[in-house]
Amino acid sequence: MTTRLVITLCLALLCQGLFPNPFHPPRISSAPVDPHPKFSPTTTVQASDSIELKSNGYSGPVCVVFTELSRWPSPGSPLQNVNYGLSSTDGFLQFSVDGTSANPQEVLTATFPAGSKNNDRLVAGFLIEVFPSTLPPPGQYQINLKADIYASAYPPSGGIVDSAIFTITVQVGNWFDVSIVASNNAFSLASTTATLDFGTLAANLSRGADILVRSNLSYKLFLSSTNGGALASLIDGTKIPYSLKVNGSTLSLLPATQSLVANATASFGNPARYAVTVTILPYQQLPTEGQYSDLLTVIVSAP
Repeated sequence: MTTRLVITLCLALLCQGLFPNPFHPPRISSAPVDPHPKFSPTTTVQASDSIELKSNGYSGPVCVVFTELSRWPSPGSPLQNVNYGLSSTDGFLQFSVDGTSANPQEVLTATFPAGSKNNDRLVAGFLIEVFPSTLPPPGQYQINLKADIYASAYPPSGGIVDSAIFTITVQVGNWFDVSIVASNNAFSLASTTATLDFGTLAANLSRGADILVRSNLSYKLFLSSTNGGALASLIDGTKIPYSLKVNGSTLSLLPATQSLVANATASFGNPARYAVTVTILPYQQLPTEGQYSDLLTVIVSAP
């Protein structure tokens, strides 16, 4: 009886030595959803997302590394890129271009506390940000990403214990942006009006401004004049004619008429520039004293 007890005890110890408790790595219990943020050329668009991890009996730190796998359509030039990024709630970019993280700010981190049970879960949240720095063609863009989970703090070690693949779908609509700026100035969304001040009136005086159009599809550009190509007195309506040139070509202006300036293709992130020059024409008699003005309206439309 004693011999059997010793043998049984030895076998139990031997089994314990040969088969230690296995490592149970954490697992992904819920992959990121497939977000659908819309592109805006003027503001950063954000979409919230998260990845849910299951303890699986593991206690300790975990980190998540995101890697871009592919895009559709494949960008043929910078104009066809949707500029985006991943960000944690503290604002650091969480993105890896090659599957490895270069610094602690390129990973999401979390910790399963000691004593975590098999079904205990934690959620690592992040933001998807679509930036307004480019103006790509209209359509739907898809970006496939992979999230790799490591059972370690930064830097990742011990190999990937689980992965998830998800897709960001960005919808880009039809966009026209118009800016009216001083001659040779840069495009500015905040600048949509300009005043050409001639001061004391004199024949052959010229003033100019630039119309800049940024679009991701073909368009038509028109100008219309309230007074049909003339400055009108605010007192008695007396008119002083002027000529208008766009990029050096004379444009005829008629009352209540939209005059075609250009039938243009998409300019994307590089605005098309239309230099407008207004020149006072000679007049046969001195006009009535007072202030004169005309209102030119810029119209952009799809063909």
